[in-house]
Amino acid sequence: MDTGRAGSGSGSGAGDDCRRAPFYELFGDDPTALGARDHVAGYLNLCFVRSVLEEHLDRTLRERAGVTVAQHEVLYRLSLAPAGRVRMAELAELILTSKSGTSRLIDRMARAGLVERTSSPSDRRLVFAELTPAGCDTLRRSAPVFVGGVTEVFGRHLDDEDHRRLQQLLHTLLAAHGAWDVRRCEPPPTPLNTEPEDAS
Repeated sequence: MDTGRAGSGSGSGAGDDCRRAPFYELFGDDPTALGARDHVAGYLNLCFVRSVLEEHLDRTLRERAGVTVAQHEVLYRLSLAPAGRVRMAELAELILTSKSGTSRLIDRMARAGLVERTSSPSDRRLVFAELTPAGCDTLRRSAPVFVGGVTEVFGRHLDDEDHRRLQQLLHTLLAAHGAWDVRRCEPPPTPLNTEPEDAS
C-alpha cells in the first residue's frame, strides 16, 4: 500500500477511500442519509438528461433552421410579447440567463438581423429586444423544427401517463423553490405570433 503520496495530516486515508469507493457507499454509515443515494442519483440523472436533450435539440435546430436553442427561445419569447418586444432585463429572466449573457446573445442575433435593440422614447434607460421581419421568418422555420425535435428526442420515449406524471413532479419541485412561472413553464394556449406588429 502506498502511504506516502498524500499530504500531511490524518485526512489522507479518507481521501483514498473517497477516490476508491462508489459514491453511494459514502453514505453507508450515516443513519441520517437514508435515501440519499436515490436523491443524488435522481439529481444527477435530471442534470444529465437536460444536457443530452438540449445538445440533440441544439444540433437539430442548427442543421435544419440555422439557429441555436437559445436563439430560438429568444425569438419565441419575443413573438409572444405585445409588438414583439421585451425589456432586456425581463428577457433575461424568461430565458434563465444572466443580464450580461442575454446582452451578448442579443448582440449576436442583432448582427444576424433577427432582432434589434430599441429604447423607450420616454426613458432611454429602458432597452428592449425587438423581433424583426427576418426574425419572424426564422421563427416560422425553427418552430416546427423545435416541436418535431422535442418529440423526437423526448416526447416519443414516454407515454401519456409518463408525461403527465413528469409534469406534476417538475411542477412540485419548481413550486417548492418558488420558481414556478407559467410564462416559462407552459406553452401558450394560442398560436405563435410570427407577424411583426405595427408599433405606430
